[in-house]
Amino acid sequence: MSQTTSPTAMTYAIEGGLYQESPDPLIDSGVNEEGSNAIAFGTFVARGTTERGVIQPAGATDAAKLCGIALHSHAYAKAYDGTTATGDLSSTGILPKAKVNVLRRGRVWMKAEQDLSRGDRSLRVRHTAGAGGSTIGALRKDAVAGETINLSGSAEVIVGASAGSFVVIELDMENGIGSVDT
Repeated sequence: MSQTTSPTAMTYAIEGGLYQESPDPLIDSGVNEEGSNAIAFGTFVARGTTERGVIQPAGATDAAKLCGIALHSHAYAKAYDGTTATGDLSSTGILPKAKVNVLRRGRVWMKAEQDLSRGDRSLRVRHTAGAGGSTIGALRKDAVAGETINLSGSAEVIVGASAGSFVVIELDMENGIGSVDT
């Protein structure tokens, strides 16, 4: 008689979902400080102007403010009628003034803007839409002058994938990040 086995890792991915094998994640809470933009799950965020505020990276000046990745959570509330965004969520992410769970250290699922391979450490975050992509806070490996931030070893690809697919990265934002690609 054969024994039943269970997988040790998730067989599906959710943008901004913690990777099941994530050792000792460090998660902060913040508030979406954007005026009208929802923050998409699984994208990088930067510190805002208030104590707990977070924003989408909005240019080179936010490079030193990167603080983590917006996590997915089933605890977010959505409007019951499904037509007006009166809760925490819209169809594109976490609404302004809503709580945002921010992963500062751990493993998370993200969509890759470019092909990424296991072990890639020279990673970038998009801060401005342009050549090669339009999702602010997205992950890639090639520098684009005036559009990306160098993570400078703060992240490593654990599970690689092709562009547009899900990758798993291990992130450690406790000691700062790199610089703007010029």
